[in-house]
Amino acid sequence: MVWIQEDASWLGRTMSCLSPGHRATTYRTLQGPGNESAPAAKDSESMLTHSKGCTNGVMQCIGCTDEQLVFVPCCCYLPYLDTKDASGRKVGRTQYLCDANLCVPKFEVRLQ
Repeated sequence: MVWIQEDASWLGRTMSCLSPGHRATTYRTLQGPGNESAPAAKDSESMLTHSKGCTNGVMQCIGCTDEQLVFVPCCCYLPYLDTKDASGRKVGRTQYLCDANLCVPKFEVRLQ
């Protein structure tokens, strides 16, 4: 049994409604049943670590009306996750793919 622990700043999470996928974050794959109140684990305690710095989101909020936020697809500096094993060696990258179908999310896992 494994569980995923996310480590991201409070401000990054708060702003995610305007730019989904932009925040710097780390996901750690840990053994055991999981505990949402557990202190943040170290990378060395995880089986795999998936992390990224700040990037553009897949969609960017460019304005709002009285009823809704207005988003446009973004195709530059898109979200990705670097995957590392327990020893910290990079084993691959998961990256958003940008093509003519901008509103259809697609991801590719590239192994090292």
